[in-house]
Amino acid sequence: MSFRLSDAFRNLFLQLVIILGCASLAQAQQSGAITGRVVDQTGGALPGVLVELAADAAAPRSLLSDAGGKYRFDRVATGTAELTFRLLNFSVLRRTVTVTPGTPVIADAMLTLALNADVIVTGTSTFRNIADVENPAENLVGIAAAASQGAITAVQLEARPLMRAGEVLETVPGMVVSQHSGEGKANQYYLRGFNLDHGTDFSMTVAGVPVNTPTGAHAHGYADVGFLIPELVSGVQYKKGPYFADEGDFSAAGAANVNYVNRLDAPLVRVSGGHDKWGRLFGAASPDLAGGHLLAAFELNHSDGPWERPDNYQKANAVLRFSRGDAPNGFSVTGTGYWADWDSTDHRIDMLAQYVDDSRFHRHIPWGRVDGVDAAIQDSPG
Repeated sequence: MSFRLSDAFRNLFLQLVIILGCASLAQAQQSGAITGRVVDQTGGALPGVLVELAADAAAPRSLLSDAGGKYRFDRVATGTAELTFRLLNFSVLRRTVTVTPGTPVIADAMLTLALNADVIVTGTSTFRNIADVENPAENLVGIAAAASQGAITAVQLEARPLMRAGEVLETVPGMVVSQHSGEGKANQYYLRGFNLDHGTDFSMTVAGVPVNTPTGAHAHGYADVGFLIPELVSGVQYKKGPYFADEGDFSAAGAANVNYVNRLDAPLVRVSGGHDKWGRLFGAASPDLAGGHLLAAFELNHSDGPWERPDNYQKANAVLRFSRGDAPNGFSVTGTGYWADWDSTDHRIDMLAQYVDDSRFHRHIPWGRVDGVDAAIQDSPG
């Protein structure tokens, strides 16, 4: 009896397998597949397109196109089916196809940009002024050729007081600018602790015009930036180290290009005064002219300095600059006039003289110690 029952169950199982297999085969013969590729108007593949399928007597289905723009629906009921293609900034496309058993239906689609789509094209410009880059300390990758190259922006310049023209160059990291023999002489420059004398081995340009003199009685590469007006500076581009042959003969230690603005937001007038008969009058404006901008500025300055023997420094300075267009598609013409007169002084600081007149060797003063012998040498005529 048990043997006969086992045979009955086995026969029932085989019958179920045959029935299910026949049903699956019948369903496969009554369904098909839809496949295709989604592209744009240039023929480029469009990944991430939402493809929606609506077939008769079947629940809606959807999927996303792959990286190559391809998609595929399997086991689609035979008959009429509707495909809908959706992608941001592209017009919605609908297609109706007829699904038949066997061979998959190929339904390619080409999407067109919507009329209100935003197309943003980015690329590396062939000309870029690194002084115009926002936060140049972090955004010079692909622009600067080395880590020792950078820029000082107008925003950074406005954040610090600039009393002398040389202080504009002190915005370059590692640069120290000093002065001796009176204000009218070119500054003494030091970069990364290297003494550059009065400009030797440090190339400077202002508004694209070289400042260093090729030959001079005082020093090779003598660079006097006394004509520079700090209020007109829009930025400073610098390069440090002997890596930039394009900067020329005087750039063994580095180079700096000081840029002038083309126009001002509003006219400027400044009157200043201070100790040691220091006084300054400055004015500038930039009216529109002939489709461009005319920048006009002047500066008058006087100072005796902190010396026993005043240097009576007098300076007159003027800038006239006409520009049209922008940096890559425009031009500018700049003219400058500079006059200075002073009495060169290597004498003692007047305040310091009070403390060293009676000293023979060493005497402590509020800001340090003075060697009496050195003071006597400094006080000697000549």
